[in-house]
Amino acid sequence: MQILLQHVTLNRLRPSGQIRGFLSTPPGIMKMLETFLACLIFTSLEERQYGHSPELQWCVAVYSLCFILAMLIILLTVGQLTSLLPFFDKMVIVYDILAAVMYLTAMVIWPLFSFRNNQRPPNCGYLCSWDKLVMVTVMTILNFVVYVLDSVYSMRLVLSVSAQ
Repeated sequence: MQILLQHVTLNRLRPSGQIRGFLSTPPGIMKMLETFLACLIFTSLEERQYGHSPELQWCVAVYSLCFILAMLIILLTVGQLTSLLPFFDKMVIVYDILAAVMYLTAMVIWPLFSFRNNQRPPNCGYLCSWDKLVMVTVMTILNFVVYVLDSVYSMRLVLSVSAQ
């Protein structure tokens, strides 16, 4: 019970006594970061980079699916509609784990297939196509780390609350 009270005190209450919203809690911040990093990935993607390769198309599907589901989780939580879905917290944990695994595959596949026989051109200026490939790679790695941290934090939170 003490752990639950500490969690509520640290994560839900402001000094003024007002309840904080989901987006100001660690899971909310991580969800927003996941969607922000996905947006950076989307702005760096060019159809000619992945259109010819089913492996790279898989990566784009991972980015898209995870973005859509993360946005849905944010909207359901902010709209206070999570009570309509039984076991919402556990479904989010399953989603986070699956998203981390999918991002793991993209983290391996994207650089492997986008940089194979593709060195940076000497006439590549600022933010050329090749630089965008690097950007997608870095954002994929960062998003994988965020999804792993989100999974671990959510599991700890939900399992510690259910154990009490």
